[in-house]
Amino acid sequence: HPSPMPSENTKAPGPPNSWILYRAHALKNMPPVQPGEPRRNQGDVSQLVARMWREAPDTVRAEFERLAEEAKALHKIQFPNYRYQPRKKEDKER
Repeated sequence: HPSPMPSENTKAPGPPNSWILYRAHALKNMPPVQPGEPRRNQGDVSQLVARMWREAPDTVRAEFERLAEEAKALHKIQFPNYRYQPRKKEDKER
């Protein structure tokens, strides 16, 4: 579902890359957790999806690269002043 419009003070998120889009697609297509089953550990899920990504045919990876380029173009329209600004090391510490 689409994100709400950001306010003036909200920092724009970066555009999703091909891996992020692939992971979201894989999660959406995983069977739901059945009652009585333990919840899925997101670290384990990411490792599983990462293995799937590495083993995916070039055609699949190319499709998600194309989707990432589309997302990047849409992001540029939504956030024309966006500029990637990595956080400084001291800003990352919690």
